[in-house]
Amino acid sequence: MNFIINGLVRYKPLDGTLYLFDNSIDMITLPRFANEILFFFIKNNGIALSREAILNEIWEKKGISSSGNNLNNYISLLRKSLALCHCHTVITTIPKYGFLFETEIETEIEIEIETETETETETETDFIQNFNRAPVIQHAIKEESESPVRSKIKKNTLFILNLLIIGVIITLVAFHTEVYRYFLMDTMRTKIFSINQCEFYFLDKKMREKERNDAVENIKSIIKNENIDCNNKIKGYYFVEDRIDSLGKSIINYAVSFCETRSQAPCRNHKTYKNRE
Repeated sequence: MNFIINGLVRYKPLDGTLYLFDNSIDMITLPRFANEILFFFIKNNGIALSREAILNEIWEKKGISSSGNNLNNYISLLRKSLALCHCHTVITTIPKYGFLFETEIETEIEIEIETETETETETETDFIQNFNRAPVIQHAIKEESESPVRSKIKKNTLFILNLLIIGVIITLVAFHTEVYRYFLMDTMRTKIFSINQCEFYFLDKKMREKERNDAVENIKSIIKNENIDCNNKIKGYYFVEDRIDSLGKSIINYAVSFCETRSQAPCRNHKTYKNRE
């Protein structure tokens, strides 16, 4: 199974290659861990992933030791490779948390047809590869006495029906994947509010009403002070952190990462703080 990223580049997880449709650059082959990170990102498209979750999935589950520096190096390499394929802003860094991969992804299933022998060879997942082969063989044995023309018509008809059935299966799988991703995303981040085309999220489901009201007030204050233009399509991620200052006083840091979805510029981070009462 391959993936089309942003309608521009074909990604093959099997060999870790990126192929740009317009042939403006040579095919890119990703190193093993960069390939595994990209595949993990695509499986969790639109979902904020913590650094710990990525390290655990890519290295620790396989019994391989790693570090945050290794992850940073592979993320940097992955960003450069995707940028060469005109996918500049698909990976967003979420400060003190992790990364968000968010872009348009299409699933592509390859079907190879041997035209000389008029037989179908499907090269994808096992359930598609073996789908409906036995009935086709049985039918061919039963109709041996029919004329070659009628037999060929029936074979072509069965082939078209098989393609239609496969298309229905792919559609159903894609539909269920999107439904799953929607509900999983809903559990991973909480939408706080929106202003014009700006949408703001909190990366924790546990948010009381007072915290939401405080968050709205703090975000609006930062928007005003930093002259954020919400006529542009922006996704913002809100963070709260308790810490002790140099005088031993307890203060609360508030931060918002503003990420313009249609810009190649990196996310802008803005912070403010107040003393804990």
